[in-house]
Amino acid sequence: MRSLMFAVFTTALATSVPAHSATLAYSLTGDYTASWTMDSSPIPSSDFGMAFRLQSVSGTFQYIQTGFADLDFYLSGATYSLVISVPVGQNNAAVLIT
Repeated sequence: MRSLMFAVFTTALATSVPAHSATLAYSLTGDYTASWTMDSSPIPSSDFGMAFRLQSVSGTFQYIQTGFADLDFYLSGATYSLVISVPVGQNNAAVLIT
């Protein structure tokens, strides 16, 4: 009986379906406009404890001609902030959104 239960359990593990994440759409309007899509479970390229960076996110970003930007999310005091910047090696431009 134990060997049958073990066989059923290992078969269930081998045939389990991996988790699937959704693609989410983001849009900023106001003094600065931007829109992009990304996976609902992105993997940060850098993690600084109270901040993390997503590199080369594809989208439409005001003042950025390449179609890619780095997104830095961080907590400063009681304020959550987002910095949208041009990827390294391109024109230096950054926008702070709090």
